[in-house]
Amino acid sequence: MLRFPDSRRSHRRWGGLSDARLNVLARDNLVFNLQARQVPGDAIAQRYGVSPAVKIGTVSAQAQISGPPSNLRTAVQFQAPEATYPGTGSVLVSGGKTCCVTLISG
Repeated sequence: MLRFPDSRRSHRRWGGLSDARLNVLARDNLVFNLQARQVPGDAIAQRYGVSPAVKIGTVSAQAQISGPPSNLRTAVQFQAPEATYPGTGSVLVSGGKTCCVTLISG
């Protein structure tokens, strides 16, 4: 397991990555876990040219990138408690395509 020593740093404006770990399970299989806490969803959206009509607020997320390098799978679970419509959700990306998106508002 490779742990990134600076992964617990946070930025007062941008929130931060609270944990990042890379495990190489076999010769051609890896698992990369990330955890982000209180990152500014609105600022990130604007950085990518998106101006949502609703407030996103801070977002926390857990992500895992896994599989062989030629066929990585990404799974993300996120929480947006300060959004105009607070909620949680998950996204699964495999083979370069978004396979499943789940959003729960409440």
